[in-house]
Amino acid sequence: MCVVYQVPNGGGTESQGVSSQVPAAFRNFSLSQKERTLDELVRDKWLCATSDGRLGLGVGSFLDLRSWFRNNDVHACDVCNEAGLKVDACSNESCNVRIHNYCLTRKFSQRRVHV
Repeated sequence: MCVVYQVPNGGGTESQGVSSQVPAAFRNFSLSQKERTLDELVRDKWLCATSDGRLGLGVGSFLDLRSWFRNNDVHACDVCNEAGLKVDACSNESCNVRIHNYCLTRKFSQRRVHV
């Protein structure tokens, strides 16, 4: 599982604009230190790397944040009931259904068509 969150206006990722909140010790990391740290976080499953080179929440981070998602009204997937950080929403504006792409695929691949 890998969750990469895109800001709805398409202006970038959620993490932009937070450099002032990053401790000075981390701002002074060399590029190789940053790359090593990211590699370790991916290896330990705190982050995950997508096939297009982007980083997202890994399983460990997602599980640690699970109760925070619920307590802060993050929409849940209507199939698996987990936080829907990256979901497809119904095109009908009055519909509140949110479903992960992989849950949608799994749900409809299990259906049998009777003729």
